[in-house]
Amino acid sequence: MSAKPTAGSARTHEQGFTDLFNEYNAALRYFAEGLLKDRTQAKDAVATVFESLWNNGNWQALQVPSSYLYKAVYHTCLNITTSNKARQKRQKTASIQQPVDIDEAVLERIYRAEVYRELHSALQKLPEQCRRAMQLSYLDGLTVEETARIMEISASAVKTHRMRGVKQLRKLLSDQVFSLFFFL
Repeated sequence: MSAKPTAGSARTHEQGFTDLFNEYNAALRYFAEGLLKDRTQAKDAVATVFESLWNNGNWQALQVPSSYLYKAVYHTCLNITTSNKARQKRQKTASIQQPVDIDEAVLERIYRAEVYRELHSALQKLPEQCRRAMQLSYLDGLTVEETARIMEISASAVKTHRMRGVKQLRKLLSDQVFSLFFFL
């Protein structure tokens, strides 16, 4: 049983949990959305896992948080899928087809989610203008002109910010993750 934090350590306890949440939330939501095919349910699944982890109070004892969190989100998604199937069966709607190889699909989603987490973390380390240009151009798929219009700068400035961002990302990320940035 985990002891509750004292008044003096409550802030540190909360900040540690907030840091854990901030590090994994986006990647876990991406992972869950791939399993559930529903953004709202994915957000709820991840929130349920973090809420349970907070309520149990044993999150600081996790030696490998990523392993625990992905397993917990996976099982929460399975519960949601099972619940959805039961509801659909009761409502006599069309049945959901199961993926042929769920294990391979799950591993693929975990891998993609971790790449996404690394990219998100690296993008946060870029200067604001570089980060924004990279996100709008590469992640949101906007053209240079559209990005320039949104950022209220010239197209050549967008290109400069993207070039600087790419150079900095190359230094921050492994070659494998860096190359995947352009394919997400």
